[in-house]
Amino acid sequence: MNLFQLLQPIWPWAITGIIVPVLIHLWNVREGKTLKVGSISLLQETARQHARSLKLKDLLLLLLRCLLIIVLAFLLAKPVWKEQLFSGSEKGWVLIEKERIKTAYQQHKNKIDSLKNAGFKFHYLSEGFPADDWELALEQPIDSSANPNTPYWTLLKNLNELVPTDLPVFLFTSNELKRFTGPRPAVAMNLYWFIYSLPDTVVKKPLVVHKSSADKLRVAIGNSTANGTFYTKEGIEERSLADGIALDTAAIDVAIYADQFATDAMYLRAAINAIEQTAKIKINTVSIKGDDEINQNMDWLFWLSEKPLPQVTPPNVFVYEKGKDETLTSFIHSSEASLVNSEPVSLLRSNSQTSKANRKAIWNDGFGNVLLGVSSGKQMIYHFASRFNPAWNDLSWNGNFVNMVYDLLITKNQSFKNFDKRTIDVKQMMPVLQRQKDFDKQKFIQATDLSKAFWMVAFLLFCLERYLSLTRKNEVYG
Repeated sequence: MNLFQLLQPIWPWAITGIIVPVLIHLWNVREGKTLKVGSISLLQETARQHARSLKLKDLLLLLLRCLLIIVLAFLLAKPVWKEQLFSGSEKGWVLIEKERIKTAYQQHKNKIDSLKNAGFKFHYLSEGFPADDWELALEQPIDSSANPNTPYWTLLKNLNELVPTDLPVFLFTSNELKRFTGPRPAVAMNLYWFIYSLPDTVVKKPLVVHKSSADKLRVAIGNSTANGTFYTKEGIEERSLADGIALDTAAIDVAIYADQFATDAMYLRAAINAIEQTAKIKINTVSIKGDDEINQNMDWLFWLSEKPLPQVTPPNVFVYEKGKDETLTSFIHSSEASLVNSEPVSLLRSNSQTSKANRKAIWNDGFGNVLLGVSSGKQMIYHFASRFNPAWNDLSWNGNFVNMVYDLLITKNQSFKNFDKRTIDVKQMMPVLQRQKDFDKQKFIQATDLSKAFWMVAFLLFCLERYLSLTRKNEVYG
């Protein structure tokens, strides 16, 4: 049901303003005319006529002025056009990403065709969920280089605010692990989720190259499959280096500050030493006792303390997040670390991130909460909501710890994202399904503000009224 509505009740009083132009046009004073005659002998006395008469003149001009006042009255009352998004005849929605529509159709042709024939509406799985004709959408050229990256759970949370509970929603997506970030949403939807596989499910890509000797190079190769990701190191001769791969010959300077967390610093230094030995990368690691030993030319500062950060820091800083300690049973998930043939990293204690604004999640716990978040700006500051200590987690005893530190120091968590091919099980994809709630009609009514349209109409009426008024004056006094 569509209807025009005024949000403010002032409009009846404002419309009474049309009385003013009506009175002006009714109370019309006619000016006398002067006649030049040669003699008054032939003039006869006539009945006296009053100069005033209640007679409407210039009806078109009066109509324009009344309409202008009515339009302005509607503007004061905030006009909107309300449209019912869903009706009882709505069958359901089919949602697919624009860049993946042909891939989804190839793998789920029968299901999509049956939904289309049943009257389901097609919508793009993107911000705003715009609708489109299915046949036209299927014929649209697809940008093969496009790589959508909006998390599916974020889109699903937004979709939950838009569709009624009992509306069937058929979702067709990939099951790429990188598309499932953040907390698992709780939704009240009649959801059916289907997945399709993407090509290039096995990828090997050189990430970083370091010199290990005078003419030998050490290449860090990222390997990604549907089951996990891992790094391998290979030695090659410098003349064999492929074009487009950057050669990094500089050593990495790392400073570690730890006050009451000396044990944490010991575990971190051991991981860095393991990286230096296995990857054949020169890493200069120093322990500092205070702010005065910090050099801005360093590459990394690990501030293993709950004290405030010093004002002068290197471009990359790892800091312990200070907050309320929580005891829990979970695990640490890194989007970068190797998950092939490795045990989960147990998480025993953490503290909540005090501010998640503008922080990108690097490590999460099993509930989707951010454990390591990075804030970008002039510096990259990594906020860690746990500790490098066995009392907090099993990082220091897990073989994955070296890989996770390697990701921070060497690849800096950037190159990997472009070729991550890990997948997630369908059962892990599903959101938390809440109990169905009553259908709230008001929640699914879309209101469109008509103020701009009414301003344009008012402007046109004003211009037309001025034109007719000036034309009338020129005719009378011309």
